[in-house]
Amino acid sequence: MLSRFCLTSLLLIATAVVAGPVLAGNIVELPSDVSVSLVAEPTVGLEPGDSVTFTVSVTNNGPEMVDRLTLSSSFFVDELDVFAGNVIACEGPLLVGVSDFIGGYEYFIVWYPVFPKDPAVLTLDVGETRSCQFSIPLTSAAPNVYPFSFSLAESLSDLDASNNSSSVTLYRAVPTGAATSVQTLSPFALSALAILLAGMARTAQRTSATQLRNRTTQRYNH
Repeated sequence: MLSRFCLTSLLLIATAVVAGPVLAGNIVELPSDVSVSLVAEPTVGLEPGDSVTFTVSVTNNGPEMVDRLTLSSSFFVDELDVFAGNVIACEGPLLVGVSDFIGGYEYFIVWYPVFPKDPAVLTLDVGETRSCQFSIPLTSAAPNVYPFSFSLAESLSDLDASNNSSSVTLYRAVPTGAATSVQTLSPFALSALAILLAGMARTAQRTSATQLRNRTTQRYNH
């Protein structure tokens, strides 16, 4: 059975293709400062197929109530297996959009913490925070270091743009070959190396002493 996240994703992808950025003249100015926060768990040692739980939150810092609000994620192609994702708990609709570009498609996640058709999230009052938590597996296409973010939608602006975006960085597990490329010396090898270094040090001392005696003898003879 498909999860709620997958059903919503399939529905949106089948009915909407986003084309290009929002024009400046169509941007809606919010009467408040809203701040965005994103956390993820786990973020290190990830293998392909491991699910990452993301929690995105938005807070209305005032001074006025907000009656529209949309957040969207950074674009991804196949680094995340969105069709195997699952909504854990979300205050407001969570959808997946698709944008076409030369050679293929890019996906992005859209969250509506304020949604006019949902009585539970009609507005976001001053001081109020809403959250959405979901999980998505990482795929083998993800790079070893993979940043992911959520931001205020391009169609919106607020009183303080400095807190309109938040990001996390996911780290894949270090491949076995890379991990073994730097070897730790065995106790025997360490002992042999210590003896070798000590012998080299004694030889250097004897050479220095001999050179010093020769210079002293030459100076005395002259």
